Amino acid sequence: MRSSDIVITARAYLGKPYVWGGESEAEGGYDCSGFVYSVLNKCGMKVPRTTAQGYSSLGRTVTNIQSADLLYFGKSLKRITHIAIAINSTQMIESVGNSKKDRKSVV
Repeated sequence: MRSSDIVITARAYLGKPYVWGGESEAEGGYDCSGFVYSVLNKCGMKVPRTTAQGYSSLGRTVTNIQSADLLYFGKSLKRITHIAIAINSTQMIESVGNSKKDRKSVV
């Protein structure tokens, strides 16, 4: 599996709707961690469905962001609230929304 495969797969989700707790089109869309879960599973990486905080246990601090790195956001390492996939060192793909009623999309 190459990092470019993850980025290509993630790009296929552009414009898909945001749904809090969602992890598939059958559920109406994806939240941030459901988006990452779906992309990684489609790429053959069997990861558990978890929250952005749960995925952070897989990570480590880096100084040079690479294509397909998982990016974590939050108030602290113990309070991760968002996850995205790096396209390169300056761009990312994420599923954006912040509530059960929000209907934004993967951008």
